[in-house]
Amino acid sequence: MKKLLKGILLAFLLLTTIVACDSKKENNKNIKLCESWDFENGFFTILSPNLTSNYSIYNYLPNFYETLVKYENGEIKPLLAEKWEISKDGKEYIFTIRKGIKFSNGEILDSKAVKKSLENVPKLLGEYNGAYGLTSTLIENIEILGSDKIKITFSKSYYGILYDLTMINVFGIMAPAAYNADGTLNEDTKIKTFGTGPYMYNNNKERDNYHFIRNPNYWGEKPEVESFDIKIIPDNDAKLLALQSGEIDMILGSNNISYDLLKRFIDSDKLKGKLSDKKDVTRFMGLNVSKEPFNNKTVRLAISKAINRKDISNNIFNGFEVEAKNILSENLPYCNVKIEGYDYNLDEANKLLDEAGWKINSNGIREKNGIELKGELLFLAGISDEETLAIKICDDLMKIGIKLIPKNLERNSLYQTISKGEFNAALQTTYGLPYDPFLFISNLNKKNIGLSLQEELSLEENKKMLNEFIKKNIGDNLVAQGMINVEGSENLVLDVNMMIDDTEIQMQYKKILTNLNNEAALIPITFKKQSILYNKEKIKGYDFYSIPSLYNIRNLIVETD
Repeated sequence: MKKLLKGILLAFLLLTTIVACDSKKENNKNIKLCESWDFENGFFTILSPNLTSNYSIYNYLPNFYETLVKYENGEIKPLLAEKWEISKDGKEYIFTIRKGIKFSNGEILDSKAVKKSLENVPKLLGEYNGAYGLTSTLIENIEILGSDKIKITFSKSYYGILYDLTMINVFGIMAPAAYNADGTLNEDTKIKTFGTGPYMYNNNKERDNYHFIRNPNYWGEKPEVESFDIKIIPDNDAKLLALQSGEIDMILGSNNISYDLLKRFIDSDKLKGKLSDKKDVTRFMGLNVSKEPFNNKTVRLAISKAINRKDISNNIFNGFEVEAKNILSENLPYCNVKIEGYDYNLDEANKLLDEAGWKINSNGIREKNGIELKGELLFLAGISDEETLAIKICDDLMKIGIKLIPKNLERNSLYQTISKGEFNAALQTTYGLPYDPFLFISNLNKKNIGLSLQEELSLEENKKMLNEFIKKNIGDNLVAQGMINVEGSENLVLDVNMMIDDTEIQMQYKKILTNLNNEAALIPITFKKQSILYNKEKIKGYDFYSIPSLYNIRNLIVETD
């Protein structure tokens, strides 16, 4: 009897162990993440101010949606389109659509679905058409050549068309059911995804937690992670506590993790950190050259020499971000241009201001003709290390008699203040892949947007349209300061947008980037990196997406033992 009981007990323990192991494996197939903002505005691919005030879904779009082509390791590669042809004049593109693909709602991906999705982009962008690259403004006609083939005709040739088409915001392909008959977004896009990507969302939300599952219709290799949850945790300290307690498994994105925390936990007992390798985003300080006192080039040059980038890199970013001398990373297309930049040199900075007649007054601020070198340095609230950076830059500039006061603003307030020109200086980052360098270059000069898109309008009509566009277009007014004082700058940008020869484009980029450096209106600080922090007991590793700022759950490698 005792032997029988002992055997039953052993069998029970063995069964319990097997169930526990299976349970652990099952739990590991679900990953718990966190984000600062909710997704109440929806799950669609066109995130413009007229459609949403919340951009938090942007970083997760590749999990649900795909584009015709993708940007990978510096090249344009097939995605939903398996191949394409371009006419000699660069105005016609014929795409062959992959067969056998379905959207997450079961609809077929074919030429009709692609045509509908692409045609609706300019309509939905409305007054913001052009804010996310020129391509959406150039679409003249889309013709169906068969069930798997479309021809897109553009009004002009543009060297950035294929790169723009890799932008999941705004060219992620959505199923026909995502739209109403008039091309507006169906209300269901606020609670569901309508894509071809590896995951989907179907209104599965409990309090502040969103649940995403594998797309059963996904045409690619099945991702290892079966489902993932995103819990809304606004505070970054609370995010870390949730990770340490096991409430979440991973924190994604440098905005959610300070470099101090990353350094502290980069390889601790339970947590592991990782940084992206690519340098595609530049932190910079933009100066308003349209008003005093930073309309003075000598002052701007002195500022460029007074910012201690090495100190910022080592002491604020723990050496994770390297110094930037050029506003656009040399790793970006056409940007491998030798730029000298400005080395840290307080003596030279002070000498420039002294020789230009800027004298230090009783308040320790330089002054000339009754104008003091002072103002506010605006930065985005709620972003890790941003306030520390702003304070550091202000301290550096005070050493040469320039007083900037750091001031944080919420996202919408910051962009509105910049777009109205009501600022002295602001911290910002370049757009990053795949928007850069094309969108950045296009936005450099105010004139080029209107004149390149509406040649049939008079100069005065273009200026009027452009002024309205600039008022609404978030953030562009800061980039537009870059070459405002360069004679003929509008032609530099307009001309490159019309070029199709790579050699000519490269030569034009050299001119543009050299002018940007000489004007010192957009002052590069460091190259920003994306970072992650995860639970080693749950996750083995993560490969950053080809565009590091976008999070790809498919690239997660989970523990299965």
